[in-house]
Amino acid sequence: MPFFLSVQRRGIFLLLPIILSLTLTPAFAEAHPFSSMINNASNHPSLTSESEAQPAASSKCTITEVSVQNAAFEQRMLELVNQVRAENNLPPLKRNSDLDRSARAHARDVHDDRYFYHDTYDRVQGRLVYVCSWSERIGLYYPGTAEGENVAGGFDTPEEAMQAWMGSSGHRANLLNPAFREIGIGFYSGPNAHHSYWVQDFGTRGAVYPLVINGDAPSTTTPQVSLYLYRQDESWDEMRLRNDDDPWSAWMPFTPTLSWILNPRPGEHRVTAEVRRGQSVRQVSDTINLVLPESLPEWGKIQPAGMIGGNSTTLPGKPAHGVVASAGSPQSTDGEEGILGDPASTGPAVPLGNEVTPLFSGCTRINVPVQNAAFEQQVVELVNQERASAGLPPLKRNLDLDYAARYHAQDMHDDRYFFHDTYDGSTWVCDTWQRLSNYYPTTGWMGENIAGGYTTPSSVMAGWMNSPGHKANILNSNYREIGVGYYYGPSGYQHYWVQDFGSRSGYYPLVINREAATTDSPQVSLYIYREDSTWTEMRLRNDDLSWGPWQPFSNNVSWTLQWFKGTRTVSVEVRKGTTVRSASDTIELTTSQNTLGNLPASLLFIFDQATSRLIPPSYTLQPLNTGNSFPLSWMASTADSWLSVTPSSGTTPSSTLTIIPGSLPSGPGLYSTTVTVTVTSPTSPPTEGSPAQIQVKLSVVEALDHLLYLPLIQR
Repeated sequence: MPFFLSVQRRGIFLLLPIILSLTLTPAFAEAHPFSSMINNASNHPSLTSESEAQPAASSKCTITEVSVQNAAFEQRMLELVNQVRAENNLPPLKRNSDLDRSARAHARDVHDDRYFYHDTYDRVQGRLVYVCSWSERIGLYYPGTAEGENVAGGFDTPEEAMQAWMGSSGHRANLLNPAFREIGIGFYSGPNAHHSYWVQDFGTRGAVYPLVINGDAPSTTTPQVSLYLYRQDESWDEMRLRNDDDPWSAWMPFTPTLSWILNPRPGEHRVTAEVRRGQSVRQVSDTINLVLPESLPEWGKIQPAGMIGGNSTTLPGKPAHGVVASAGSPQSTDGEEGILGDPASTGPAVPLGNEVTPLFSGCTRINVPVQNAAFEQQVVELVNQERASAGLPPLKRNLDLDYAARYHAQDMHDDRYFFHDTYDGSTWVCDTWQRLSNYYPTTGWMGENIAGGYTTPSSVMAGWMNSPGHKANILNSNYREIGVGYYYGPSGYQHYWVQDFGSRSGYYPLVINREAATTDSPQVSLYIYREDSTWTEMRLRNDDLSWGPWQPFSNNVSWTLQWFKGTRTVSVEVRKGTTVRSASDTIELTTSQNTLGNLPASLLFIFDQATSRLIPPSYTLQPLNTGNSFPLSWMASTADSWLSVTPSSGTTPSSTLTIIPGSLPSGPGLYSTTVTVTVTSPTSPPTEGSPAQIQVKLSVVEALDHLLYLPLIQR
């Protein structure tokens, strides 16, 4: 069970979530080991097994330098923080290396000394001994005010930790605090307790008001960037800017946010701002790396892999399980060496950056968690767009191929090589097809594209489509399934991409909307694979509803989903004679059907003749589209003249209608009529619940013995 903490400083004020409290003393922690706080203790080391691990780093209220363990995780966390701040109209936080050092030291220390608090403790002979407060510890690293801290344990990815923090009021308050200007991030993973530990340290420094480019992103693929410039209250009246060492722009009125264009050449660029009020002038700057797509082939690589079908030659290395694949032998691109060149001499041409300890060794299956789901999904959709343009069917995404691709993307980064075959450092481990067979055993077609250095899905797809070998894989009509892996880290090309293609004997997928993740319309297109002309008939169904009738087989079908927001499933059965096979696919429908609602089934009026009193005087109703946010135009009418409806038409969601008896019947009795509300637009598709009929009754009595209170009951 993941754990997390938040703390915030404003004077002596502390914010704590419900997981742990600062009133939890070391003595209590000793009597209640971590294993008792975890739902599934079998997935975590017990305190006994943890005690074998000796503290490797501890702040002890002295500065301890802890090296970066996963720079990509820390950078991704920064991006997520500034995303949620932007969504809440807050300025981005500037990353501060001193706060990073504090956060990394604490992440490592809570792991090694097996505690989970903001304050610092040492474990001495199995007991926790208090050392110093969290603010004292941060103050050793950071020459400013320690304003807040979030701590989490047990979350495997930056996205999971951020989701948990944003779901907790204390942590969310830290993340969305408008007073913070700087942030540090630390991550440490090890064998003890919660395994993965995350720390966010927030701070401010007097007279330091940062300039932030693109939410403090490390790189950009376009010279057009956004700037945010902090200022103290309303201290600065004017500002001017410049690129690198270019001349200054003209002085202009101060604005915290503006668009800016960098010098267009690739590489690191600095933007500097000067702000002034009267004779007081201050200066601040920020840097970002410009990586233009058109320059990437110079320092980003792409390589295809494929195996020839039949008895033709294959790639070096024995194919696993007789796998055959792709449209041709490996092809060099832009004068590069072949796929299996010497890894020692053909490694990345860019600096390796920070050292990263490889997480994988050998050639066994490891299911690597997704790092950027949106990037991977975009590549799938771009592949199927290219295939549609070429008149080819869409590929179905396969989770096993995803895992194979993610493993290889991270392994190339961590072991700093760039080949289809797998290496541990410079040592060859296994060939492409043996690795893929660990995830996707098949005797059918297989293929792979890899790329490095491209920063976006569109740029890497453009690179692949401009290379004959990669394009042949993407447009190979023998493939039916695809997996995509993306990994970002500090080494080599930083951005690593892998596409794995395959087909399995006897498996012929159903694909909705060319494998799009979502749709806002129930009208979708289906593509159904079949083996040659084997299948003569098919039938389909939505979700768990009844099957439709058998019909002649067709690869391409227009289909209408159940119009309910959420995950929708379409299933198909295909048959020839008595042989029947099935397939299915899902898609997220983001809207529900137009539904006329928020109207009662019946209304009751009572008229007291003795006092000429109508109870209630009227009813006001508000028709709504309870299925989605699309506006509905409606018309209201009544069946009898003694009841009036005003107005007679309107539009959801703002319009209301008032129902009131007009010419009251003269004699006592019970009178009944109906009010009908009908949606007039849109007319197609039909609106659920329209027309709606409301039964209206009027009870005329000579005198009431007591007051009645009539609630409005809506269905």
